[in-house]
Amino acid sequence: MTTPPVPFPHSYWVIPGKLLAGYYPGAKDPKEATIKLTALINAGIRHVINLMEPDERDFTG
Repeated sequence: MTTPPVPFPHSYWVIPGKLLAGYYPGAKDPKEATIKLTALINAGIRHVINLMEPDERDFTG
């Protein structure tokens, strides 16, 4: 089975074509956020689960 391309940098397929993991799929710039979210939809992703703690602000915690 060929692994599909990732929708944006810092993401990876845990289960190719089924479960994707990676950074928060948004951005400060609305245009960049739209590009990332559109890429997720085009990759078949329909649900996002945020595992950050309530007081976390970015990848550094």
